[in-house]
Amino acid sequence: MGLTTREEESIKEFDQWAHNFEKSIKLPYFNYTYRKVFSLTRDYIKKGSNILDIGCGTGKFEHLLAENSPLDKIIGLDISGEMIKKAKGRPNQKIEFIEGSIASYELDQTYDLVYSLQAFHHFPDYENTVQIIYQLLNNGGKFIFLDHVNGMFTRKIACALLKIIFSEPEVEYYTIKQLINLFEKTGFKVKSQTSLPLFLYYMVFEK
Repeated sequence: MGLTTREEESIKEFDQWAHNFEKSIKLPYFNYTYRKVFSLTRDYIKKGSNILDIGCGTGKFEHLLAENSPLDKIIGLDISGEMIKKAKGRPNQKIEFIEGSIASYELDQTYDLVYSLQAFHHFPDYENTVQIIYQLLNNGGKFIFLDHVNGMFTRKIACALLKIIFSEPEVEYYTIKQLINLFEKTGFKVKSQTSLPLFLYYMVFEK
């Protein structure tokens, strides 16, 4: 299957980001989100947990989990080859990094937890992506969603500004209602949801 235009744009964007990400003024913002999500989900991570992170970037979240939880293994998946090169520069036996798209990810194993931290809006086909995530999860497994969402006036303004700040005019932000409808239609149940600072929205969906 060939890459979509949105995927090709994401590769260009994040291949460029990869070389300066660790020095970027945006890094404290991302570090905050990684720590916050870890604090919200650490009780889900048990000894032997098998975890997938979609859109792992340079792997900072993987190392946070691997070094501070009893997980068995975490796989970081990213469509950017340059991001994966950076991620592989810090080897850890609990972590595996894979270059690829969730749209064509091989369903050769299942997971207890699947994360997507500020990456969902880059996916080219939301409905297909959610179906793939559902198949990737064990029964009772959880999908951890963190992203900006569209909605009321302030959220609309925030999403419009994000497209400018991150030079991403092609991305689409769903409303909370649209997301919940999409996940419930696939078979998920909403386990928890909450607003976070910086107009972020956190949700846990359970299979």
